[in-house]
Amino acid sequence: MTKEICQQLFDNLYDNKIILLPGLGPFCFCEFLKCDFKDNKLSIHLKVLEPVVKLKQRYKIWFEKELNEDVTEIQFNFLLENIVFLKIEQQYIMSIYGSSIWANYDIVKKVYELKAQNLDEEIYRILV
Repeated sequence: MTKEICQQLFDNLYDNKIILLPGLGPFCFCEFLKCDFKDNKLSIHLKVLEPVVKLKQRYKIWFEKELNEDVTEIQFNFLLENIVFLKIEQQYIMSIYGSSIWANYDIVKKVYELKAQNLDEEIYRILV
């Protein structure tokens, strides 16, 4: 795996946005800042922007903290076998015990459109 992974995942973004599901947080829209791959670790730097669906009370503290950060870093360690799932064609990456990221242009655009219509159930059908 090389730096090409970053290009394949993040070169075609909708308005430079991705969707993040952090291990202990809510679905949120984020601005993609940069990506790096070295020592079998994929590091993604992003800026948390807004929740994808209405925030549950248990996530409000986490979200407010991340919203005030200039950069949030998410890492995926490829040395841990069977932990990280990477679907390059779908621009999707997931860690069983960590975060998931959707970078696919069409999915992010569709979720933004559904959010504008307050269609949370449809959003969950796409992302879960």
